Amino acid sequence: MLSDKTKTEIQRLYRTLGEQSPGFRPRKGQQQLIAEVAKTLGGEYHRQQRLLMAEAGTGVGKSLGYLIGALPVARHHKRKVVVATATVALQEQLIKKDIHQLVKAGLKVEARLLKGRQRYCCLHKLQSASSAADLFNGADLYQKLLHSYATGKWDGDRDSWPKVIPQEQWRNLESDRLSCSGAGHRDCPYWKVRDKPEQVDLWVVNHHVLLTDLAQGGGTLLPDPDNTFYIIDEAHHLAESARSFLEQHSRLLADKDWLTRLPGWLDELQGFVKKDSLVGPSMVVQDTAQELAGGQQSVYQWLGRQRFFDEPQYRFPEGRLPKWLKHVAEDQHAAAQKLNGKLQQVLALIDSDSTPKLLPLQEQLLTAMEGAERLQKLWGALAADQTIPWAKWLERTDKDIILSAAPIEVANELKYKLWEPCAGAVLVSATLQSHQGFSHAARELGLGKMEGCQYKVLPSPFDYPNQGRLVIPAMKTDPSDSAFTDELAEVLPQWLPANEASLVLFASYWQMEAVVKKLEGRLPIAPLVQGRENRQAMLDAHALRVKNGQGSILFGTGALAEGLDLKGELLTNLIITKLPFAVPDDPVSQAQAEYIEAKGGNAFMSLALPQVARRLVQAAGRLLRSETDHGTIVLLDRRLVTRRYGAQLLNALPPFRREITR
Repeated sequence: MLSDKTKTEIQRLYRTLGEQSPGFRPRKGQQQLIAEVAKTLGGEYHRQQRLLMAEAGTGVGKSLGYLIGALPVARHHKRKVVVATATVALQEQLIKKDIHQLVKAGLKVEARLLKGRQRYCCLHKLQSASSAADLFNGADLYQKLLHSYATGKWDGDRDSWPKVIPQEQWRNLESDRLSCSGAGHRDCPYWKVRDKPEQVDLWVVNHHVLLTDLAQGGGTLLPDPDNTFYIIDEAHHLAESARSFLEQHSRLLADKDWLTRLPGWLDELQGFVKKDSLVGPSMVVQDTAQELAGGQQSVYQWLGRQRFFDEPQYRFPEGRLPKWLKHVAEDQHAAAQKLNGKLQQVLALIDSDSTPKLLPLQEQLLTAMEGAERLQKLWGALAADQTIPWAKWLERTDKDIILSAAPIEVANELKYKLWEPCAGAVLVSATLQSHQGFSHAARELGLGKMEGCQYKVLPSPFDYPNQGRLVIPAMKTDPSDSAFTDELAEVLPQWLPANEASLVLFASYWQMEAVVKKLEGRLPIAPLVQGRENRQAMLDAHALRVKNGQGSILFGTGALAEGLDLKGELLTNLIITKLPFAVPDDPVSQAQAEYIEAKGGNAFMSLALPQVARRLVQAAGRLLRSETDHGTIVLLDRRLVTRRYGAQLLNALPPFRREITR
């Protein structure tokens, strides 16, 4: 239960924040979010399962809302807080803006941003690079980085350097598990961020760092789950993030190549390190590497003879492998598991013998260990008879075959590793609902059967009927018709006034390019097209046009349908050319649909429609970004009117004033 002291602290914090922030206006949705987060994590709804899914649209102020609701409750219960987001931009905003505001308002909190270790430089590598490299290889850059780090002007985070650091130079500096470890590296940026974790109240991470910690059992990179309140921001991305995290691949011949070279590295190692204890594990590594390499070669040759694999890509129906391949997968899994274990043993034995000359060899062995771990996971997934099948597929390249596996559902993974062991969790997004309400997201994320989970929709501060209108005009062709692209080019000029700031969203890159070509010379101003220059340069050019009193037109695909924040006059005219249905041509989507149909379900209604509803709401959300914004959405896809599911999609959209040609 929430104590009176905690309630008073939350109220004081919110009041002080308002007093100190020019232009601050109390928002009903934000106040409700604060209350729901506090009550959920305080155990007022359920003592054991303190879980909340909250949909908070643009303008609610969700970041400050969940921070104000969670942090005082966490302090009272002596819990840690982990905020996990999908984007670097939101991580930076939380640390540099939102948390900074709360500290100014009197909140006592120690907050840290933790990224994947490859985003940080290793100080020892930086010192070596700045002294050893010549000017052509980046010595000037390395010396600037080293000086800035030594004087406290740079924190060693790649993203905080004012200019882009080319990957060619960064790879010589980035922290890794082997070279940037041990007591001698405690001054390295990665270890500084992780120093004295007991003093940290709030960790800000991305979804990948969170999933990495959970995969290691929790409590390795971040606090123990049973002592942590998690805030999952941009939660509509979490299931896909988890699927991508668990997906495994092997390039059969490329992996065979390093496995073939691995025995030679062990011979070289024994020339450096004279230890009797190293002989046994090294011999096992050499023998097992040869066994694994032989298996990779056998599978490559066998697949080359199979009639079923006569296309560039082949997916195994229902995730069932042919008998011979399944048997080999079991053997490869056992061998990879043995290799992984023995390589860990070898690396542990030589850890104290590390010297500059030995370091490159250690790095090769570390890479081999990571490769063995990857092969262990891949072959294990291929060999297993899962209750819920994995997508398993092949891809042919010019010189290799890629063997892949990915889970088609991650609900149980999240349920057993995150929701059940954690002290509490809040999932927040502008698009958690679909036409089915919360049921699709809850099922996908493993919360469907968690009886303590609360579901809340926070009211928007926007006056949708007066701030925006939704226009669905008459169209001659259906989007599935090949003539639809021609009609888009024909009708778009009438919806792109010369004095408006417009964004035109296409469902595919090829259709956008085809329309751009057909529209050459027919628009009042040349459109700024996604992919022609980098995103920021395109947005800067758009803003400059608007500032100078001109109209401007942006053409883009799904990359501009989410995370694009064009406030005020920067966007007053949004055109969505086509409902953003995903083309179900990737193996994971095909396997998901197959699994749903096999259970007697309808893949379109259970999978495709919830996804398109979410994407459509995200796209429509580009128009209004503040309570003073205004504008029009033109939707050129008549399926919203002509198909039975159209009404469900229309109802998923905010209540704009509608002008629909029947």
